[in-house]
Amino acid sequence: MRRFVLALLLLGAACAQVSAEDGPPALPQGADDTCDAAAHADLIGQDAGVLSALPASRMMRIIRPDTAVTMDYFAGRLNIDVDAGERIVRLHCG
Repeated sequence: MRRFVLALLLLGAACAQVSAEDGPPALPQGADDTCDAAAHADLIGQDAGVLSALPASRMMRIIRPDTAVTMDYFAGRLNIDVDAGERIVRLHCG
């Protein structure tokens, strides 16, 4: 009986593992796109330097690795995730 329970626990742990490639989608879908991120889908994969061309009046924040981010939520704010190589990897609202 103990071996059976242990085997189930190990199987559950193995199934629960998520690879680094499995992450949130690069763009919000459907009704979740409250910040019009889909309109900026072409930014994904580009160098973060292109962000300087976006209008300053746009409510957005750029999130780099190790950046402290507040937990406040604004549905219309565009969040732009940039990786360590300064490439845009994800757009999301909030």
